[in-house]
Amino acid sequence: MAVKIIGYLLLYLFLLGGLFSIIFALPGTAIIAGVAFIYALLTHFDKLGLNPLLLVALIAVVAELLEFFAGAAGASKFGATRRGMIGAVVGAIAGALLMAPILFGLGALLGAILGAFTGAFLLEYLSGKQFSAAFLAGVGSLLGRVAAVGIKSLLGVIQIAIITYTLFA
Repeated sequence: MAVKIIGYLLLYLFLLGGLFSIIFALPGTAIIAGVAFIYALLTHFDKLGLNPLLLVALIAVVAELLEFFAGAAGASKFGATRRGMIGAVVGAIAGALLMAPILFGLGALLGAILGAFTGAFLLEYLSGKQFSAAFLAGVGSLLGRVAAVGIKSLLGVIQIAIITYTLFA
């Protein structure tokens, strides 16, 4: 019985770690799916079978794609051209990589958000848009990234709920 309790404690420690990693612009939903798969392997798929694992993996793929394209979608909603949307995606990636070492990893989140803004703004402005229009494209990109982190966190909670329901139902 003690081994089972320790197993559950470790499982939830790693699941919550995956959820928390979303704040740092890491692939937290993919981490949650990986942890669930490893747990299922270690327990010989006793309670956590293939169907819930596939559902958790599908949610992870959707969440990661959503996060990746959210800045571009936000920029588009605020009038950015294709160039601005590309700038939002590239800027988010560059910002996350450049600022990751700052603030114990929280810099990655800040870098992704500010990078999306900067990338969309710069490419729109350099392509000849007026400052205000380029700035709006950047704001849209920033809002898209913030929304993506919130939605991705919610999807991570849903993944953990699916795993919990499967284990204890």
